[in-house]
Amino acid sequence: MSGQPPGNVPTPHARGTPTVAGGPRRLLACLLAAAGCLLTPGPAAAAEAPLTPTAAAERAVAASGAVRALTRALEAAHDRARAAGAWPNPALVSQYQFSTDPGNHMLTLGVRQPLDFRGLARQRQEAAEDEALAVEAELAGTRRQVAYQARQAHVALWLALATVRGHEAEQRYLRDELARGKRRVAAGALAPHELIHTEFELAQAHQRWVQATHDAERARDRLNVLFGHPVGTAIPMPPVALTAPAPEGELAAWVAEARAHRFEPLQAELAARRERRSARLAVSLRFGEGELDMQGGTAGPLNAPLLYTAFSLPVPVWNDYGAEAASHEAEAARQEAQRAAAEAAIAAEVTDAWLETRQAAARVEEIARGPLALAGHALEKAQARLAAGAGAPVEVLEARQQHLAAEASRLQALLTYHLARLRLEEAAGR
Repeated sequence: MSGQPPGNVPTPHARGTPTVAGGPRRLLACLLAAAGCLLTPGPAAAAEAPLTPTAAAERAVAASGAVRALTRALEAAHDRARAAGAWPNPALVSQYQFSTDPGNHMLTLGVRQPLDFRGLARQRQEAAEDEALAVEAELAGTRRQVAYQARQAHVALWLALATVRGHEAEQRYLRDELARGKRRVAAGALAPHELIHTEFELAQAHQRWVQATHDAERARDRLNVLFGHPVGTAIPMPPVALTAPAPEGELAAWVAEARAHRFEPLQAELAARRERRSARLAVSLRFGEGELDMQGGTAGPLNAPLLYTAFSLPVPVWNDYGAEAASHEAEAARQEAQRAAAEAAIAAEVTDAWLETRQAAARVEEIARGPLALAGHALEKAQARLAAGAGAPVEVLEARQQHLAAEASRLQALLTYHLARLRLEEAAGR
Protein backbone atom coordinates (compact mmCIF):
# COMPACT_ATOMS: atom_id res chain seq x y z
CA MET A 1 0.00 0.00 0.00
CA SER A 2 1.10 3.56 -0.57
CA GLY A 3 -0.39 6.97 0.14
CA GLN A 4 -4.01 7.07 1.31
CA PRO A 5 -5.79 3.87 0.31
CA PRO A 6 -9.48 3.74 -0.64
CA GLY A 7 -11.85 3.86 2.30
CA ASN A 8 -10.08 6.68 4.11
CA VAL A 9 -7.89 4.23 6.03
CA PRO A 10 -4.25 5.29 6.51
CA THR A 11 -1.43 3.05 5.38
CA PRO A 12 0.31 1.01 8.10
CA HIS A 13 3.86 1.96 7.07
CA ALA A 14 3.38 5.75 6.93
CA ARG A 15 5.62 6.41 9.91
CA GLY A 16 6.18 10.08 9.23
CA THR A 17 3.32 11.30 11.39
CA PRO A 18 3.56 15.02 12.31
CA THR A 19 4.51 15.89 15.87
CA VAL A 20 2.20 17.78 18.22
CA ALA A 21 3.76 20.13 20.71
CA GLY A 22 2.36 20.28 24.21
CA GLY A 23 2.43 18.48 27.50
CA PRO A 24 0.58 15.47 28.83
CA ARG A 25 -2.64 17.44 29.32
CA ARG A 26 -2.65 18.30 25.67
CA LEU A 27 -2.16 14.62 24.92
CA LEU A 28 -5.26 13.68 26.87
CA ALA A 29 -7.33 16.30 25.10
CA CYS A 30 -6.02 15.07 21.77
CA LEU A 31 -6.77 11.43 22.56
CA LEU A 32 -10.27 12.13 23.79
CA ALA A 33 -11.01 14.26 20.76
CA ALA A 34 -9.61 11.57 18.47
CA ALA A 35 -11.81 8.92 20.06
CA GLY A 36 -14.87 10.88 18.93
CA CYS A 37 -13.60 11.78 15.45
CA LEU A 38 -13.12 9.88 12.22
CA LEU A 39 -10.65 10.05 9.40
CA THR A 40 -11.09 12.88 6.93
CA PRO A 41 -12.44 11.65 3.57
CA GLY A 42 -9.77 11.43 0.86
CA PRO A 43 -9.93 13.15 -2.50
CA ALA A 44 -11.66 10.18 -4.14
CA ALA A 45 -14.61 10.49 -1.76
CA ALA A 46 -14.74 14.30 -1.43
CA ALA A 47 -17.91 14.62 -3.50
CA GLU A 48 -19.76 11.85 -1.64
CA ALA A 49 -21.82 12.58 1.45
CA PRO A 50 -20.73 10.86 4.70
CA LEU A 51 -22.38 7.51 5.23
CA THR A 52 -24.91 7.45 8.08
CA PRO A 53 -26.25 4.20 9.59
CA THR A 54 -29.63 4.77 7.91
CA ALA A 55 -28.00 5.38 4.52
CA ALA A 56 -25.86 2.26 4.97
CA ALA A 57 -28.96 0.17 5.65
CA GLU A 58 -30.80 1.61 2.61
CA ARG A 59 -27.81 1.07 0.33
CA ALA A 60 -27.33 -2.52 1.48
CA VAL A 61 -31.02 -3.33 1.00
CA ALA A 62 -30.96 -1.81 -2.51
CA ALA A 63 -27.91 -3.93 -3.42
CA SER A 64 -29.12 -7.19 -1.86
CA GLY A 65 -29.61 -10.02 -4.34
CA ALA A 66 -31.90 -11.83 -1.88
CA VAL A 67 -34.16 -8.77 -1.65
CA ARG A 68 -34.31 -8.45 -5.44
CA ALA A 69 -35.12 -12.16 -5.84
CA LEU A 70 -37.93 -12.00 -3.27
CA THR A 71 -39.28 -8.83 -4.90
CA ARG A 72 -39.58 -10.69 -8.21
CA ALA A 73 -41.11 -13.67 -6.39
CA LEU A 74 -43.70 -11.35 -4.82
CA GLU A 75 -44.63 -9.92 -8.23
CA ALA A 76 -45.03 -13.45 -9.58
CA ALA A 77 -47.15 -14.45 -6.55
CA HIS A 78 -49.49 -11.50 -7.14
CA ASP A 79 -49.82 -12.48 -10.81
CA ARG A 80 -50.70 -16.04 -9.80
CA ALA A 81 -53.28 -14.76 -7.33
CA ARG A 82 -54.97 -12.70 -10.03
CA ALA A 83 -55.06 -15.66 -12.41
CA ALA A 84 -56.14 -18.23 -9.82
CA GLY A 85 -59.67 -16.82 -9.44
CA ALA A 86 -60.58 -17.09 -13.12
CA TRP A 87 -63.08 -19.67 -14.32
CA PRO A 88 -61.84 -22.48 -16.56
CA ASN A 89 -61.83 -21.61 -20.24
CA PRO A 90 -64.76 -22.81 -22.35
CA ALA A 91 -64.26 -25.17 -25.27
CA LEU A 92 -65.78 -25.12 -28.75
CA VAL A 93 -67.36 -28.49 -29.58
CA SER A 94 -68.81 -29.82 -32.80
CA GLN A 95 -70.54 -33.11 -33.65
CA TYR A 96 -71.52 -34.69 -36.94
CA GLN A 97 -73.70 -37.76 -36.99
CA PHE A 98 -73.86 -39.76 -40.20
CA SER A 99 -76.30 -42.56 -40.81
CA THR A 100 -77.44 -44.69 -43.75
CA ASP A 101 -80.80 -43.17 -43.12
CA PRO A 102 -80.64 -39.59 -44.39
CA GLY A 103 -83.20 -38.66 -41.80
CA ASN A 104 -80.68 -39.32 -39.05
CA HIS A 105 -77.93 -37.00 -40.30
CA MET A 106 -77.00 -34.38 -37.66
CA LEU A 107 -74.51 -31.50 -37.45
CA THR A 108 -74.08 -29.41 -34.29
CA LEU A 109 -71.74 -26.66 -33.08
CA GLY A 110 -71.66 -25.42 -29.51
CA VAL A 111 -69.76 -24.55 -26.33
CA ARG A 112 -68.74 -26.69 -23.38
CA GLN A 113 -68.18 -24.76 -20.12
CA PRO A 114 -66.82 -26.33 -16.92
CA LEU A 115 -68.84 -25.14 -13.90
CA ASP A 116 -67.72 -24.24 -10.37
CA PHE A 117 -70.42 -25.45 -8.01
CA ARG A 118 -68.36 -25.38 -4.80
CA GLY A 119 -66.37 -22.16 -5.19
CA LEU A 120 -63.16 -23.91 -6.22
CA ALA A 121 -61.85 -20.89 -8.12
CA ARG A 122 -62.40 -18.63 -5.13
CA GLN A 123 -60.59 -21.06 -2.85
CA ARG A 124 -57.69 -21.27 -5.26
CA GLN A 125 -57.49 -17.47 -5.42
CA GLU A 126 -57.48 -17.18 -1.61
CA ALA A 127 -54.71 -19.77 -1.41
CA ALA A 128 -52.66 -17.83 -3.97
CA GLU A 129 -53.24 -14.58 -2.04
CA ASP A 130 -52.00 -16.24 1.14
CA GLU A 131 -48.91 -17.39 -0.75
CA ALA A 132 -48.30 -13.79 -1.80
CA LEU A 133 -48.67 -12.67 1.82
CA ALA A 134 -46.10 -15.26 2.90
CA VAL A 135 -43.62 -14.05 0.28
CA GLU A 136 -44.29 -10.45 1.33
CA ALA A 137 -43.59 -11.31 4.97
CA GLU A 138 -40.38 -13.10 3.99
CA LEU A 139 -39.33 -10.08 1.92
CA ALA A 140 -39.91 -7.73 4.88
CA GLY A 141 -37.89 -10.02 7.15
CA THR A 142 -35.03 -10.21 4.65
CA ARG A 143 -34.99 -6.42 4.32
CA ARG A 144 -34.74 -6.07 8.10
CA GLN A 145 -31.95 -8.65 8.29
CA VAL A 146 -29.87 -6.98 5.57
CA ALA A 147 -30.41 -3.55 7.15
CA TYR A 148 -29.33 -4.94 10.53
CA GLN A 149 -26.13 -6.35 9.04
CA ALA A 150 -25.35 -2.98 7.42
CA ARG A 151 -25.94 -0.99 10.62
CA GLN A 152 -23.84 -3.51 12.54
CA ALA A 153 -20.99 -3.18 10.04
CA HIS A 154 -21.28 0.62 10.14
CA VAL A 155 -20.83 0.67 13.93
CA ALA A 156 -17.86 -1.69 13.66
CA LEU A 157 -16.25 0.56 11.03
CA TRP A 158 -16.76 3.62 13.21
CA LEU A 159 -14.99 1.96 16.15
CA ALA A 160 -12.15 0.76 13.91
CA LEU A 161 -11.56 4.25 12.52
CA ALA A 162 -11.79 5.82 15.97
CA THR A 163 -9.21 3.30 17.20
CA VAL A 164 -6.89 4.24 14.32
CA ARG A 165 -7.23 7.90 15.26
CA GLY A 166 -6.46 7.13 18.90
CA HIS A 167 -3.27 5.27 17.99
CA GLU A 168 -2.23 8.11 15.67
CA ALA A 169 -2.58 10.58 18.54
CA GLU A 170 -0.66 8.21 20.81
CA GLN A 171 2.24 8.06 18.35
CA ARG A 172 2.31 11.84 17.96
CA TYR A 173 2.57 12.27 21.71
CA LEU A 174 5.32 9.66 22.07
CA ARG A 175 7.33 11.21 19.25
CA ASP A 176 6.98 14.58 20.92
CA GLU A 177 8.11 13.10 24.23
CA LEU A 178 11.03 11.38 22.53
CA ALA A 179 12.10 14.65 20.87
CA ARG A 180 12.00 16.46 24.22
CA GLY A 181 14.01 13.63 25.83
CA LYS A 182 16.67 13.85 23.13
CA ARG A 183 16.97 17.59 23.73
CA ARG A 184 17.48 16.90 27.43
CA VAL A 185 20.11 14.27 26.59
CA ALA A 186 21.91 16.79 24.39
CA ALA A 187 21.78 19.29 27.27
CA GLY A 188 23.24 16.71 29.64
CA ALA A 189 20.12 16.65 31.85
CA LEU A 190 19.18 13.06 30.97
CA ALA A 191 21.07 9.82 30.38
CA PRO A 192 20.62 8.25 26.91
CA HIS A 193 19.46 4.92 28.32
CA GLU A 194 16.47 6.67 29.91
CA LEU A 195 14.96 7.09 26.42
CA ILE A 196 14.73 3.34 25.85
CA HIS A 197 11.34 3.05 27.52
CA THR A 198 9.86 5.83 25.36
CA GLU A 199 11.31 4.31 22.19
CA PHE A 200 9.88 0.91 23.12
CA GLU A 201 6.45 2.43 23.78
CA LEU A 202 6.59 4.23 20.42
CA ALA A 203 7.39 0.97 18.59
CA GLN A 204 4.52 -0.77 20.40
CA ALA A 205 2.15 2.07 19.57
CA HIS A 206 3.08 1.83 15.91
CA GLN A 207 2.35 -1.90 15.86
CA ARG A 208 -1.03 -1.29 17.48
CA TRP A 209 -1.73 1.35 14.83
CA VAL A 210 -0.83 -1.07 12.04
CA GLN A 211 -3.21 -3.69 13.43
CA ALA A 212 -5.99 -1.11 13.89
CA THR A 213 -5.51 0.04 10.29
CA HIS A 214 -5.94 -3.51 9.00
CA ASP A 215 -9.05 -3.91 11.18
CA ALA A 216 -10.47 -0.70 9.70
CA GLU A 217 -9.83 -1.96 6.17
CA ARG A 218 -11.63 -5.23 6.91
CA ALA A 219 -14.56 -3.39 8.48
CA ARG A 220 -14.78 -1.08 5.46
CA ASP A 221 -14.77 -3.98 3.03
CA ARG A 222 -17.53 -5.78 4.93
CA LEU A 223 -19.70 -2.78 4.08
CA ASN A 224 -18.44 -2.79 0.49
CA VAL A 225 -19.53 -6.42 0.13
CA LEU A 226 -23.00 -5.53 1.41
CA PHE A 227 -23.15 -2.60 -1.01
CA GLY A 228 -21.99 -4.69 -3.95
CA HIS A 229 -18.93 -2.45 -4.37
CA PRO A 230 -15.39 -3.58 -5.21
CA VAL A 231 -13.16 -4.28 -2.22
CA GLY A 232 -11.21 -1.15 -1.32
CA THR A 233 -13.87 1.37 -2.37
CA ALA A 234 -13.74 4.53 -0.25
CA ILE A 235 -16.51 4.97 2.35
CA PRO A 236 -16.61 8.47 3.89
CA MET A 237 -17.87 8.36 7.47
CA PRO A 238 -19.64 11.16 9.37
CA PRO A 239 -17.77 12.83 12.27
CA VAL A 240 -20.12 11.58 14.97
CA ALA A 241 -19.44 9.55 18.06
CA LEU A 242 -21.33 6.57 19.39
CA THR A 243 -24.13 7.85 21.58
CA ALA A 244 -24.34 7.04 25.26
CA PRO A 245 -26.61 4.18 26.33
CA ALA A 246 -30.32 5.03 26.27
CA PRO A 247 -33.13 3.52 28.39
CA GLU A 248 -34.16 0.14 26.99
CA GLY A 249 -37.88 0.41 27.80
CA GLU A 250 -40.11 -2.32 29.17
CA LEU A 251 -39.43 -5.89 28.12
CA ALA A 252 -43.12 -6.62 27.56
CA ALA A 253 -43.34 -3.79 24.99
CA TRP A 254 -40.38 -5.21 23.05
CA VAL A 255 -41.90 -8.71 23.04
CA ALA A 256 -45.27 -7.38 21.85
CA GLU A 257 -43.57 -5.43 19.07
CA ALA A 258 -41.66 -8.53 17.98
CA ARG A 259 -44.81 -10.66 17.84
CA ALA A 260 -46.51 -7.99 15.73
CA HIS A 261 -43.66 -7.46 13.25
CA ARG A 262 -41.66 -10.69 12.98
CA PHE A 263 -42.61 -12.78 9.95
CA GLU A 264 -42.06 -16.26 11.44
CA PRO A 265 -45.45 -16.44 13.30
CA LEU A 266 -47.22 -15.00 10.26
CA GLN A 267 -45.65 -17.63 8.03
CA ALA A 268 -46.88 -20.40 10.32
CA GLU A 269 -50.33 -18.83 10.47
CA LEU A 270 -50.53 -18.58 6.69
CA ALA A 271 -49.36 -22.17 6.36
CA ALA A 272 -52.09 -23.35 8.76
CA ARG A 273 -54.69 -21.33 6.86
CA ARG A 274 -53.49 -22.80 3.58
CA GLU A 275 -53.79 -26.35 4.92
CA ARG A 276 -57.34 -25.75 6.16
CA ARG A 277 -58.28 -24.32 2.81
CA SER A 278 -56.75 -27.36 1.12
CA ALA A 279 -58.86 -29.57 3.38
CA ARG A 280 -62.01 -27.70 2.32
CA LEU A 281 -60.90 -27.92 -1.29
CA ALA A 282 -60.49 -31.68 -0.97
CA VAL A 283 -64.04 -31.95 0.34
CA SER A 284 -65.29 -29.73 -2.49
CA LEU A 285 -63.61 -31.97 -5.03
CA ARG A 286 -65.96 -34.80 -4.05
CA PHE A 287 -68.29 -33.37 -6.67
CA GLY A 288 -65.64 -31.31 -8.38
CA GLU A 289 -66.28 -29.19 -11.39
CA GLY A 290 -69.30 -30.23 -13.46
CA GLU A 291 -69.66 -29.46 -17.13
CA LEU A 292 -72.46 -27.88 -19.10
CA ASP A 293 -72.55 -28.71 -22.81
CA MET A 294 -74.84 -26.72 -25.13
CA GLN A 295 -74.91 -27.25 -28.89
CA GLY A 296 -77.12 -26.17 -31.75
CA GLY A 297 -77.38 -27.48 -35.32
CA THR A 298 -79.50 -29.18 -37.90
CA ALA A 299 -80.79 -32.68 -38.37
CA GLY A 300 -82.42 -34.69 -41.17
CA PRO A 301 -82.76 -34.07 -44.86
CA LEU A 302 -84.76 -30.93 -44.23
CA ASN A 303 -82.06 -29.51 -41.92
CA ALA A 304 -84.48 -29.15 -39.09
CA PRO A 305 -83.16 -26.95 -36.23
CA LEU A 306 -81.67 -28.92 -33.32
CA LEU A 307 -80.74 -27.89 -29.76
CA TYR A 308 -78.54 -30.25 -27.76
CA THR A 309 -77.86 -29.81 -24.01
CA ALA A 310 -75.81 -32.06 -21.71
CA PHE A 311 -74.75 -31.84 -18.06
CA SER A 312 -72.14 -33.89 -16.17
CA LEU A 313 -71.31 -34.14 -12.47
CA PRO A 314 -68.68 -36.43 -10.84
CA VAL A 315 -70.04 -39.00 -8.39
CA PRO A 316 -67.75 -39.74 -5.37
CA VAL A 317 -68.04 -43.51 -5.41
CA TRP A 318 -64.47 -44.77 -5.27
CA ASN A 319 -62.67 -41.73 -3.84
CA ASP A 320 -64.41 -39.24 -1.56
CA TYR A 321 -61.14 -37.33 -0.74
CA GLY A 322 -61.72 -37.86 2.99
CA ALA A 323 -58.18 -39.09 3.68
CA GLU A 324 -56.68 -36.12 1.87
CA ALA A 325 -58.82 -33.68 3.85
CA ALA A 326 -57.80 -35.34 7.14
CA SER A 327 -54.13 -35.08 6.14
CA HIS A 328 -54.46 -31.34 5.52
CA GLU A 329 -56.24 -30.84 8.87
CA ALA A 330 -53.41 -32.63 10.68
CA GLU A 331 -50.83 -30.43 8.93
CA ALA A 332 -52.81 -27.33 9.89
CA ALA A 333 -52.70 -28.40 13.54
CA ARG A 334 -48.94 -28.89 13.25
CA GLN A 335 -48.51 -25.41 11.78
CA GLU A 336 -50.50 -23.91 14.66
CA ALA A 337 -48.17 -25.61 17.10
CA GLN A 338 -45.25 -24.29 15.02
CA ARG A 339 -46.61 -20.78 15.35
CA ALA A 340 -46.84 -21.08 19.13
CA ALA A 341 -43.27 -22.39 19.20
CA ALA A 342 -42.11 -19.49 16.98
CA GLU A 343 -43.73 -16.94 19.28
CA ALA A 344 -42.07 -18.55 22.31
CA ALA A 345 -38.69 -18.55 20.55
CA ILE A 346 -39.10 -14.89 19.59
CA ALA A 347 -39.97 -13.96 23.17
CA ALA A 348 -36.86 -15.79 24.39
CA GLU A 349 -34.69 -14.09 21.74
CA VAL A 350 -36.02 -10.63 22.61
CA THR A 351 -35.57 -11.28 26.33
CA ASP A 352 -31.97 -12.38 25.80
CA ALA A 353 -31.20 -9.32 23.64
CA TRP A 354 -32.91 -7.00 26.13
CA LEU A 355 -30.89 -8.39 29.05
CA GLU A 356 -27.69 -8.21 27.00
CA THR A 357 -28.40 -4.55 26.19
CA ARG A 358 -28.99 -3.71 29.86
CA GLN A 359 -25.80 -5.46 30.91
CA ALA A 360 -23.79 -3.70 28.18
CA ALA A 361 -25.16 -0.30 29.23
CA ALA A 362 -24.28 -1.03 32.85
CA ARG A 363 -20.77 -2.06 31.76
CA VAL A 364 -20.24 1.30 30.01
CA GLU A 365 -21.29 3.16 33.15
CA GLU A 366 -19.18 0.92 35.36
CA ILE A 367 -16.01 1.57 33.31
CA ALA A 368 -16.65 5.31 33.17
CA ARG A 369 -17.09 5.59 36.95
CA GLY A 370 -14.44 3.04 37.90
CA PRO A 371 -11.29 2.27 35.87
CA LEU A 372 -11.51 5.34 33.61
CA ALA A 373 -12.01 7.76 36.49
CA LEU A 374 -9.25 6.16 38.54
CA ALA A 375 -6.85 6.15 35.58
CA GLY A 376 -7.59 9.83 34.96
CA HIS A 377 -6.89 10.65 38.60
CA ALA A 378 -3.60 8.68 38.52
CA LEU A 379 -2.53 10.52 35.37
CA GLU A 380 -3.22 13.90 36.95
CA LYS A 381 -1.14 12.95 40.00
CA ALA A 382 1.76 11.75 37.82
CA GLN A 383 1.66 15.01 35.84
CA ALA A 384 1.62 17.03 39.05
CA ARG A 385 4.62 15.12 40.44
CA LEU A 386 6.53 15.67 37.22
CA ALA A 387 5.73 19.39 37.22
CA ALA A 388 6.90 19.63 40.85
CA GLY A 389 10.19 17.87 40.03
CA ALA A 390 9.33 14.90 42.27
CA GLY A 391 8.44 12.46 39.52
CA ALA A 392 9.97 10.99 36.38
CA PRO A 393 8.64 11.11 32.80
CA VAL A 394 8.30 7.32 32.82
CA GLU A 395 5.65 7.64 35.54
CA VAL A 396 3.58 9.88 33.27
CA LEU A 397 4.03 7.44 30.40
CA GLU A 398 2.82 4.52 32.48
CA ALA A 399 -0.14 6.49 33.85
CA ARG A 400 -1.01 7.61 30.34
CA GLN A 401 -0.93 4.00 29.11
CA GLN A 402 -3.32 3.00 31.88
CA HIS A 403 -5.65 5.84 30.97
CA LEU A 404 -5.54 4.91 27.28
CA ALA A 405 -6.31 1.29 28.14
CA ALA A 406 -9.29 2.37 30.25
CA GLU A 407 -10.54 4.63 27.45
CA ALA A 408 -10.16 1.77 24.95
CA SER A 409 -12.17 -0.46 27.30
CA ARG A 410 -14.90 2.18 27.46
CA LEU A 411 -15.03 2.43 23.65
CA GLN A 412 -15.18 -1.35 23.34
CA ALA A 413 -17.96 -1.50 25.92
CA LEU A 414 -19.80 1.24 24.05
CA LEU A 415 -19.48 -0.74 20.82
CA THR A 416 -20.77 -3.86 22.60
CA TYR A 417 -23.75 -1.85 23.83
CA HIS A 418 -24.62 -0.51 20.38
CA LEU A 419 -24.30 -3.96 18.81
CA ALA A 420 -26.56 -5.37 21.54
CA ARG A 421 -29.04 -2.56 20.93
CA LEU A 422 -29.04 -3.32 17.20
CA ARG A 423 -29.63 -6.98 17.97
CA LEU A 424 -32.55 -6.03 20.24
CA GLU A 425 -34.11 -3.88 17.51
CA GLU A 426 -33.60 -6.64 14.95
CA ALA A 427 -35.15 -9.21 17.28
CA ALA A 428 -38.16 -6.89 17.69
CA GLY A 429 -38.62 -6.76 13.91
CA ARG A 430 -37.61 -3.13 13.40
